[in-house]
Order: sequence, then structure tokens, then C-alpha cells
Amino acid sequence: MAGICKNLGGHAVKIGGYFDHAHVLVRIPAKIAVADFVRILKSNTSKHINESRDTALKFHCQDGYGAFTVSRSQEAEVVGYIEGQLQHHAKRDFKSEFLSLLSQHHIEFDERNLWE
Repeated sequence: MAGICKNLGGHAVKIGGYFDHAHVLVRIPAKIAVADFVRILKSNTSKHINESRDTALKFHCQDGYGAFTVSRSQEAEVVGYIEGQLQHHAKRDFKSEFLSLLSQHHIEFDERNLWE
């Protein structure tokens, strides 16, 4: 993923995650829309994983994603959060955490459409 970010002109500050999702703290160049960057990152990541392993089950990313801006002053905190995913998700699952993030940032959503 870091290589794909670099090829797109971005910079992956930290990449990590858990079994069912990934966190990517990345600097996206202003010339690329966030949606385009994420679409290319996800499709190229899936392609790379599927081409580099021999299995009948194909890897694919979920359709949706969440994107939040982070100020440079909060970068170290976000890096720590990404590094602590195993411990974090031992206490809280992804769905409840994502719903909490949406609520904290006053983002309107219809839960029926979140988990497609």
C-alpha cells in the first residue's frame, strides 16, 4: 500500500489495521480527489494481493470507506492509534468504533447503507 501511495504522488505516514479493515494515514496530493486516491489504492492493493498469492479465494476490499482529515499536530496520536489496533479491537469492534467516529464528527449517515 505504501508503494501504491508513493506511485500516486502521496506519502504513507502509517499503514496498519486489524483483520477486517485497514487504517492508512497518508498525505494525498492536492491534484487527486480523495475518492479517486482511495479507489486506486484499494483496487491496486487487491490486484497486488491476488497476483502475489496462490489461493482459490480472491481478496477484495469492501466497497465503502471512511476518510477523515488529520492535522499535523495530531499525527503522532493517529500513528499510535494505528499501531495499537490489536489491543484496541480486543476491547471494541470495528462497527461500533466507526459509528462512534461518525457521530463524534457530526457526520450524517443511514446505518442501513453502511455495511453493504
